[in-house]
Amino acid sequence: MPDRFEYETAKAIFAESELLKVREDGVWLREKRVPRLLFRPERREFLEHPLDALWVPGKPDPASLPVLPIPFTAAELAASFLVGAGALYASDRFGDMVLRVLSKRAQKAQKADLEKALQTLDCGPAAKAAVREAFAELRRAAEVVGTLQMPHTASAQRKERRREALLRRARKNLGIDVNLAKVNAELEAELSAQQSKLDEKLAPLKEGLAAKDEESIRQVIALRNDAELRAAKSRDAAKKKRDEIFPALDDWKAKDVDYRNLRDAVADAKKAAEVAEAIWLKDLLNHLIGDQSDAEKASQAPTPMPSRDDDQGNGAQQDTTAQPAIDRSLLATPEQLISAFGSFTGMHADWFNKTKDKPKLHAAIKIAGTSGTRSTPPLLCPLEVMQWLTDPKRRTGRMGMSQEKGWERLKAHFPNVYDRHSSASPLND
Repeated sequence: MPDRFEYETAKAIFAESELLKVREDGVWLREKRVPRLLFRPERREFLEHPLDALWVPGKPDPASLPVLPIPFTAAELAASFLVGAGALYASDRFGDMVLRVLSKRAQKAQKADLEKALQTLDCGPAAKAAVREAFAELRRAAEVVGTLQMPHTASAQRKERRREALLRRARKNLGIDVNLAKVNAELEAELSAQQSKLDEKLAPLKEGLAAKDEESIRQVIALRNDAELRAAKSRDAAKKKRDEIFPALDDWKAKDVDYRNLRDAVADAKKAAEVAEAIWLKDLLNHLIGDQSDAEKASQAPTPMPSRDDDQGNGAQQDTTAQPAIDRSLLATPEQLISAFGSFTGMHADWFNKTKDKPKLHAAIKIAGTSGTRSTPPLLCPLEVMQWLTDPKRRTGRMGMSQEKGWERLKAHFPNVYDRHSSASPLND
């Protein structure tokens, strides 16, 4: 099998795509109406956040790049199946195969279903081999990066169910549904009565209408126009009555604390879920076509040498005593910390761009990040970050995360760190 595939192979694979066109230098969007957006095949919709957030600074803008370069590798073809129009094409052509491969479910069944899909693909053996190898690359990437963990989605779903239960109870207590049903029943009865009257008036005109009598035709048209006006007035009156019902529910939504808290919590959990999905997808893409995943880069990042600020006095001799090795498994990247605590504190990436105005967050950095084409994120102590986030004196972000919630999130996202310090956890009380 060739290491790289050429124009003819790409043309055979994407020939049936309405969104993509194959040129000598790559596979491009026909129109710039779906660039840089993440596609959710299972929901068949585009998410709002752009692909720019998934790419390392300093790399070209994804909007200026083809969906797939030519010549291309199997890994690059696999990456094109993950985002934008390429993901839409893969969903239309291969169904949920991409999602199933990434979830690592029933690999034997996956291979069998893939072969069935390839049989319907009107292309030569080279194109089928490229697609087959692309799915193999996806499978290998999922083994390294792991499957998408979505605790925030589950949390959002639980909170959404509770919010809907509160809303149903309020609608019942306020009589919203009963009153709506009454208005709709009255409208239906009124429209039915109007139709009966119209039928009575039209009955004597049937013979003249069949004979194409001009006067009969004129009367029928006039009666029907009048009936339509009456029905429209009835519908407008019913709409006004319905509009008078909902202000009571809107007022309850604005005043009920539990409902507002659940509504905000659902929004936060959904946002955290999208952040987690973006991080996971970024790692997949980096594994397939980038340098390394964030986790791999963090684990291999060199420990920075002490700066001159660390020297004690002018001309002080640097301490060459061997320092104990830092256990990177007990540290976390900003993205991991945002995934763990962001929905409760408002933590976001900008917090880590300038940490010196946040002394406790700055102190939690155990390995500084590096910049450049092979940039690496800083690594922080999750315990120290959690302790700062639960400090009531903290001035940054949103307040309100209790110590119990902080330890709960630490245990869920950083179990190794939690195990080392579990004796101090209030969860054990």
